[in-house]
Amino acid sequence: MKRKGLGRLGLLALVLVTAMLWVHPALAVPPLPAGFYGTVTDATTGGAAAVDLVVEASAGGVVFGQTTTFSSGGLTVYTLDVRGDDPDTPQKDGATPGDVIVFSVAGVATDQRATWQGGSSLRQDLMKKTAGSGEQAAPPPPPPPPPIQVIPPPSVEGAVTSVVQPTEQTTALLEDGTTIQVPPLTLPVAAQIQARFRPAADIASLPQGEVRRVLEINLFEASGNRRGATTLAKEITIDLPLTVDDLAAIGNNTANVEVYTAETEAGPWSRLTSFSLDLSGKALRIRVNHLSLFAVVVPAPEQQVAPTPTPTATPTATPTGTASPTRTPQLPSTGGVAPGQTTVLTVLLSGLALLLLGLYLLRRPRERGQRD
Repeated sequence: MKRKGLGRLGLLALVLVTAMLWVHPALAVPPLPAGFYGTVTDATTGGAAAVDLVVEASAGGVVFGQTTTFSSGGLTVYTLDVRGDDPDTPQKDGATPGDVIVFSVAGVATDQRATWQGGSSLRQDLMKKTAGSGEQAAPPPPPPPPPIQVIPPPSVEGAVTSVVQPTEQTTALLEDGTTIQVPPLTLPVAAQIQARFRPAADIASLPQGEVRRVLEINLFEASGNRRGATTLAKEITIDLPLTVDDLAAIGNNTANVEVYTAETEAGPWSRLTSFSLDLSGKALRIRVNHLSLFAVVVPAPEQQVAPTPTPTATPTATPTGTASPTRTPQLPSTGGVAPGQTTVLTVLLSGLALLLLGLYLLRRPRERGQRD
């Protein structure tokens, strides 16, 4: 009977645990948004649409993304993120994979459609229609602008040059596997980036610590002329693979890496905080909105300096009980007499002279008596 009762209790506990697991909802992570970008053309004029027009993206009649148009390189463009549905909420607050995205410009739906996929980045050019145009055929899109003639910058050993178009994503790949990701609309016009690794010994000024890598990224115009310091409209991403030597120098400490930047080789160097280190993936990711010199540094370990002991003088007691500094005795030269010995000898000679004088004075009366 006792075993039977224990068996029933165990079965009841198993049923309760199973019910709790069945009722408890599974935690889910909201999906990444889908990115859309492109040009906006006016269907009436055939030219670029106006700026500051509201662009909306909807699925099933619900708007899940909104932005405004702006000018870039003589074109009217937009960039828009369409959020995904959060499975932890009862209502649908975002798109789901496979949803058809409908775009509207200035409150009027366009004829362009796209399929939503979380984490994607898709170019979708839009044609702005006039309200009340109904199903009128839109005029053909304007011919694409003539390609911009790009003149490469001066060739540099080990450098990789990539052309960056305003509305396209650009990826530059270096020989060691380092990638530089430039998102769309980072630059207003077509340009070129040139990247290479520099030997640390060639840099006039370096940040303190063990410099593992120095990456130089310069910006050039389409004409091949170099541009100075430029603030980018969006952050670029630098993914730098770590070598075996890098991992050995870093150790198992994610805080044992620092990234510095400088506009010129002479410095000054400024420390960056917008980077992440993945030891398991053996990669370092840096996010910046400017192009210049970048140094990956392993900081030098802090050294504890022992304090220097202060010497203390040993006092010599004097007859009055006060301390006086110790004096080094002076030895007499060969054949000489020490100062103490001179005093004693003087006293002895003086006493002997007095004794002889006394004897002489005593003998004089006796001699006079004998004569008389």
